[in-house]
Amino acid sequence: MRLWVNCFLAILSISFLAAAPANDVSIPSVGESIDVSIVNVDVVVTDKSGKRVRGLTRADFEVLQDGKAQPISNFAEYGSEAGDATASITTAEQPRVSAAPHQQRTMVVFVDRFTLRPFDREPLFASVRKMLHEIVRPGDAVMIVSWRNRVVTRMPFTDDLAQIDRTLAQIERESTFASPDAMQSIEDERAWLKQVSAFAEEQGFTIDLSEEIPVSGLEAAMRARIEMRDKVRTINALMSAMSGLEGKKVLMLMTHRFSRIVGQEFLIGRDAGPHPRNKHELEHDMLPEIQSVVKTANANGVTIYPFYPEGLGNENMPNSAHTNGATGSFDLMVLNNELEAMSIVAEQTGGVLGWGSKNIVSVLPAVTDDFGTYYSLAYRASGTGDEKARNLVVRVKDRSLKVRARRSFVEKSNETKMKDRVLASLMHDPDPRAIDFDVTFGKPTREAKHRYRLPVLVKVPMGQLMTLPQLGEQTGGFSVYVGWGGVLGELSDVRHETRSFTLERGQEGRTMHLTYEFELLMDEKTDRVAVGVVDEVTGEFGVRRIDLPTRTEMLAEK
Repeated sequence: MRLWVNCFLAILSISFLAAAPANDVSIPSVGESIDVSIVNVDVVVTDKSGKRVRGLTRADFEVLQDGKAQPISNFAEYGSEAGDATASITTAEQPRVSAAPHQQRTMVVFVDRFTLRPFDREPLFASVRKMLHEIVRPGDAVMIVSWRNRVVTRMPFTDDLAQIDRTLAQIERESTFASPDAMQSIEDERAWLKQVSAFAEEQGFTIDLSEEIPVSGLEAAMRARIEMRDKVRTINALMSAMSGLEGKKVLMLMTHRFSRIVGQEFLIGRDAGPHPRNKHELEHDMLPEIQSVVKTANANGVTIYPFYPEGLGNENMPNSAHTNGATGSFDLMVLNNELEAMSIVAEQTGGVLGWGSKNIVSVLPAVTDDFGTYYSLAYRASGTGDEKARNLVVRVKDRSLKVRARRSFVEKSNETKMKDRVLASLMHDPDPRAIDFDVTFGKPTREAKHRYRLPVLVKVPMGQLMTLPQLGEQTGGFSVYVGWGGVLGELSDVRHETRSFTLERGQEGRTMHLTYEFELLMDEKTDRVAVGVVDEVTGEFGVRRIDLPTRTEMLAEK
């Protein structure tokens, strides 16, 4: 397995130029405030035959949050054969306007490693290209990433259809009918075993050679578990990075394995039919990870369309993990394992799922319609930023009609919002800064082969931060958030630290800075760093992205 090594953030020190640190002092607040969020929900309405229903008004809809009806503050209908918004929009302040404005579309196409025969592969990719040609307009943004034990950004955000076609064509050529497991080198296998061993120790158990399941099966299942854990973290980071974007946001998840019981195919024999889940299967239940994908999607207004292209009867599994022969019951078990996870994600985020090339080809026109014919509702929600998911139900008064929309609203904490801003700045230009600050780098030192330690200094002018009187002194506080990205499109977790400070008497009017120092342990693929600073008194913030020079360039500097 060729994994990009995540950078490790080591906080070394925080110092104040002409200001005294006071980490044991509480940070004062300007007063309590109640955040009011506008919760937007895109809604698809169909009749009994599955046809889109047009011409509904705000009065036809009901929105309930945790069972309580919510007044609809904004309403718009989008729809035409060309995907233009030509219907109506009504708001509390503006009763009626002739046309709704275009919504920008943002889509991430996540293509897992999978292998298809030509008669399945060619119509599938042709249909995906056709769908994108029908929905992408100037100003929209499509990004394509692929996954082979790590994420690789194959195409950054663009509305260039020719570039989209070229990228998908390359991925299509890579999706040939050959087992990816057979292609792994001995070095890859050794790396996997190290990961498996470390992960097993973290979970507090070891592989028992006396188990009924062959060791190779347990190792393969553990490997699948590690990979899905990493895949989920990457998917969540990609969706979090879309948090600040307006308009319709979609993740097309074309997956090789996104399972409820990850590695289940390795934990039982090919002759197994329906059965109670054994202890190994229960240990590999990924429901918490699946639910985290749902929560992240709904927190950021992202609709997920999960697809399992290999479908029923895939033969690309290592024979060492199975008994002789393949049975229909086994293939069905594998498919149902995937569909159980995918259906949770699709139903809870307002998307639709598809499996097998033929079925996905038949489903994609409905995805195209979702971009062109839908209703957009909004209501005002107040809360405390407790990260709790609120149950969300959208229905129409005509109960014979079917409604598809996301099922929850997640109220983000200020900390999560700031982490999302930092992640977003690694993928596109950050928003204008309310707080300005400087970031400088020292000379990197080699830590190990292909790994370097880079000193980073964040310098915040005191005039950018507010202080309040407390215990006879002026007291304030700020937080620093740091994330980083790699040349292949990797996104790190975002680390942060909060500190308070006090000003001594007579310092209030002087020109001063607060400095925050840390070291970034990085490899040669790390090419950008994002830093965010938050004034903990006012909540104002700023984010900067710094593109790094190559290690050779930095080592050559004085």
